[in-house]
Amino acid sequence: MLRAAYVKKSLALVLASLMLAGSTVSVFAEEATAVEAAADSSSEEALSEQDQDAVPAEEAVEELAAVETPAAEVPAAEETPAPQMIDHEEPASDMAELPSENVEETEISGIIAEETDSDEIVDVEEVQFTPEAAFETEEQTQEPSDGKAGLCGDLAQWAVTGETGAMTLTISGTGELNAYDSAANAPWAAFAGDITTIVIEEGITVIKANDFAGLSALTEMTVADSVTAIPAEALTDSTANLVIRGSFGQAAEKFAADNSIPFVPKEIADLSDAKVTLSSTRYTYNGSAFKPSVKIVKSLTALKEGEDFEVSYSGNTDAGTAKAVITGKGNFKGTLTKTFTIDKAAIRKSNVAKIRSQSFTGKAIKPVPTVKVSGRTLKKGKDFQVRYKKNKKIGKAVVIITGKGNYKGKT
Repeated sequence: MLRAAYVKKSLALVLASLMLAGSTVSVFAEEATAVEAAADSSSEEALSEQDQDAVPAEEAVEELAAVETPAAEVPAAEETPAPQMIDHEEPASDMAELPSENVEETEISGIIAEETDSDEIVDVEEVQFTPEAAFETEEQTQEPSDGKAGLCGDLAQWAVTGETGAMTLTISGTGELNAYDSAANAPWAAFAGDITTIVIEEGITVIKANDFAGLSALTEMTVADSVTAIPAEALTDSTANLVIRGSFGQAAEKFAADNSIPFVPKEIADLSDAKVTLSSTRYTYNGSAFKPSVKIVKSLTALKEGEDFEVSYSGNTDAGTAKAVITGKGNFKGTLTKTFTIDKAAIRKSNVAKIRSQSFTGKAIKPVPTVKVSGRTLKKGKDFQVRYKKNKKIGKAVVIITGKGNYKGKT
């Protein structure tokens, strides 16, 4: 019944359009007959499928005829002559096919309306296309790569970029990496001789056995702070020329320290919290400059003088307090100062040359002694002072030498 109603409505719309155009409806006579037959057939099918009373086919035909009656009176209105081109058979043929198309569209729309329980007509093609398009898009994202990228964990991906002999292996995503029985089973094994750099991005948590084993050309590996574990077997036969970059206090630094691999920070690090040790903090004056060696350890990493820091000294010759000033270099910044002490030398350990006999003059005789310490001749007034006793009368006089400046004590 619903289908018959849609047929009637479509036919009425077509006839109304022809009235506005001022044309005749004679060209639709045969088509109207076909439509009536289709309507009768549809009504009979609907009646056979339902157990309740329905409108007889004869009444449907009468109602359809009633719709056609106004259209039959149209030729009486002569006010607007029909255009001459209405007699052209080709447009008439096109117009004759129009009801048939409308009937088909109405049936499709009616089916959709029944299935969706809505009066709104849905575009069949749009409903069918949207899921297919989404499915095709998903499939496209999962197409196999060119062999330079793929999965290396449940949520971890790998990719190799760069030229032969200078490739970078980047590990991204989240979670743990897969473990491999051997280096040959790693997905990037085909590039083992060309990978020089590894970058482990933030999100990766655990590196496992043989993940980066057998990478003979590897020179640098940068590890994110999110990595919490790196077993010794992870880089078997890959550490000969390796430098590891990471953050102090993280798994990367520990791995480097445990396996005697050079470690450098990913970012410029401050020396302020580094531990500084001088080879000696106490010296005895000898006239030479003292330069104790400096050892610096930041977290677990020993820094290298000349590469990571430089040292300058001040006040390191004369007795007193000297300074070693450490300045960051390369991957390190900031300044640290360490002090050390230079004690005065004991004058009693000096070598005093024998004073030759002096002639009596009746006046105090004050000869200047020659004093040497470790082969170095001291200067009177700067390094020592002299006092005399019994140096006026004939006899044995006494010379007392007292240290001064960098010297202490007396002799």
